[in-house]
Amino acid sequence: MLNSTPSSLRWLVLSVALWAFPTASQAGEVPKHIRLQRKCDLKDPNLCKHWFSCQSGKGASCFVVGTHWAKGSKKHKRDYKKAHILFARGCQNKHGPSCTGLALLFAQGWGKPKQLDKARTYYHRACQLKHAISCSTLGLYYLKGVGGKKEWKEARFAFRRACDLGQGMGCHNVALFYALGRGVKQSIPQSLAFYAKGCQQQYGKSCFNLGAHYYKSYDGKTKPTKFLRYMEEACNYNHRMGCRKLGLHLAHPSRSEAEKKKARIYLAKACKYRDPISCFQLARNIVRSSDSNRYDLAARAYKRACLLDHPLACNGLGALYQKGHLGQKNVAKAKQPFERACLLGDGRGCYNLGVIYISSKPPRYKAARQAFFQACQGKVGVSCFNLGALILKGLGGNQDSIQAQTYFGKACKLNFFPGCKLK
Repeated sequence: MLNSTPSSLRWLVLSVALWAFPTASQAGEVPKHIRLQRKCDLKDPNLCKHWFSCQSGKGASCFVVGTHWAKGSKKHKRDYKKAHILFARGCQNKHGPSCTGLALLFAQGWGKPKQLDKARTYYHRACQLKHAISCSTLGLYYLKGVGGKKEWKEARFAFRRACDLGQGMGCHNVALFYALGRGVKQSIPQSLAFYAKGCQQQYGKSCFNLGAHYYKSYDGKTKPTKFLRYMEEACNYNHRMGCRKLGLHLAHPSRSEAEKKKARIYLAKACKYRDPISCFQLARNIVRSSDSNRYDLAARAYKRACLLDHPLACNGLGALYQKGHLGQKNVAKAKQPFERACLLGDGRGCYNLGVIYISSKPPRYKAARQAFFQACQGKVGVSCFNLGALILKGLGGNQDSIQAQTYFGKACKLNFFPGCKLK
């Protein structure tokens, strides 16, 4: 939806989005007399043209100049007070986006003290003037009681108006009212109808919820065709969970090679949207493929997932370096992702780090003890055994046969059977 929004509106759309669960009250009157100075103090001829048009009663022109002052530029410093005057004039002339701009200034406390009740009033006015985004924001204000009382019924009406004006988020929120039975009788069919409408208006969350419903529907039947269709639409509308679910479904071992290749496309898209699970699954899918450059491609995906704090991905990246899949074996490069994996709580990462410390020249037994201890806490049986062995021999710290027996016993409980013989 944002891509189709005029550039002059983008700052407004983005700012409104920050107010995900705001409020509103009764609609109020816009000040009747908003005076503008006669002389245009703008250095841009085009803006001056809009400025004079604003004086003659064209609300859209007031909005253009008001947006200019609200954003600022190289030639003019940001001036919220002037933006207030211009948006108020535009709102007085029945221009919905101008009312929204004024509401936003009051909501954020820009140019004047923060007044959420007034913000609610002007969002109401903008919604009356058929500005869809303002209707959704107004609904969120009613829902959360921002600037006035919580009013679920009014919230639903505001979302319904946004939906009727072509705003997908409004349809989605109406669907949630029916799905959860908030303020209305619970109705799955009504909920699905509004999700479908939201999906038609390119709102990815609605498509995703539809797909999830058809995957495991309320009557217990599975409809994979509709599931795939709606998840694909969700992914096309930049909903990363839709891309992930679709990718994981197609990446299942039982799927054909053609489907697995398609899975990579969806997982890569979700990975691009910073979904660590998708990046990790993409890497695993690539490693199992027959591509000649599969390890290089997998390393990129593992690295992205690791940077997004997926511990198993860090461990996977380290293993690629350690086993020499990215050229010669490179223990130094493997160490960093193993350290990150261990820091993120992955026992295998700590174990691999301990192995590197023991294998170094000279061996770093003290550091290995610490790494194996963390791995043992992470329930990696071989690490408990290795820690017991170091303690039994007094390497990297004090020798203590009783403590060593304890760790051998832990290894045995974790099904590392050599520990059973020494406990």
